[in-house]
Amino acid sequence: MNNSIKIRRMAGMAILIAVAIILQFIATYVKFGPLEINLGLIAIAIGGFLYGPLYGMIIGIVVGVVICVSPATIQFFMLFDTVHPWISIIITIVLCLAKTGIAGLVSGYVFKVLKKFNFTFASIASTLLIPIINTGIFIVGVLVYFLPIYGNAGGLFAAIFTTNLLVEVCIVSILSPVIAYLVRILSKNRNLGFSL
Repeated sequence: MNNSIKIRRMAGMAILIAVAIILQFIATYVKFGPLEINLGLIAIAIGGFLYGPLYGMIIGIVVGVVICVSPATIQFFMLFDTVHPWISIIITIVLCLAKTGIAGLVSGYVFKVLKKFNFTFASIASTLLIPIINTGIFIVGVLVYFLPIYGNAGGLFAAIFTTNLLVEVCIVSILSPVIAYLVRILSKNRNLGFSL
């Protein structure tokens, strides 16, 4: 890869990371009842489509950092455990970074494999994986670590996150393939450093 393509790829990644951060901050104000929707998943999907699995993971980790500093995460997961607050903070940070990072990595690999057969199917299938992996890892973390702390409320959190999953699947599966397809059309005549 020549320097020009590397620079274009870095610029594209910087733009996607900025978009991910903006979308995630907007998500703290876009709520469906008590649910905060993870809009940063859209940028994770697009990063994985355009630049590959590693870049999807990098954008996912950035989204995870933004989730860590959101008021809801701090209030409900980092500060709720008064007995072992540092353990809760560390587990919450690892969980937030892992769930979005792994989602970006896996989604990017699935897209890379499936795009050889059909671009549209690959983008939809890999996009649907992101909220499923993201929410699945988080529910497991809540049930394994936070359930003893929250007691019966842990089951309530799992139910809320399951509902959250359905909303995120709808939003991400509609928007990401459309955006990725438009980017693919626009990039046909230009070398923008994409791995498409």
